Amino acid sequence: MPKWEVIQQVFKGIGLFGAYNIRWFNYKHILINLLNEYEYDFKRIWGYQAWFIANQKMEVFKWSLDLNPEKTPSIVLVWISFPNLKLHLFEKSMLLAIAKSIENLLYVNESPANGTKPSMARVYVEYDCFNPLVDSI
Repeated sequence: MPKWEVIQQVFKGIGLFGAYNIRWFNYKHILINLLNEYEYDFKRIWGYQAWFIANQKMEVFKWSLDLNPEKTPSIVLVWISFPNLKLHLFEKSMLLAIAKSIENLLYVNESPANGTKPSMARVYVEYDCFNPLVDSI
């Protein structure tokens, strides 16, 4: 585990907008408590599944009442691709609607909407592995 001062310094450099505190969870885990409603801060921390602090990997888990940091959690982040969509579905609002019907949306890849990658729409979502797979929308 990196030194406490190093951990604090890294979090100061992340660029979070709101207040937060960090404390020890156990001998090899820390708890990051975001004290605000800034969705950006949550996405910034949670959106990267692993951080490196002092050359040590820090995995990020989303808090839940049944969280056991010794086990791999069922909630993961995944990119979902939508190949061969009709042109009108590449609009950001349409991609948002599609993604929300699947899982908790974090990001929409806006490349298709702005024309830089018109062949593949993608969204980044939280996915609970215990849920059944969605095979069509």
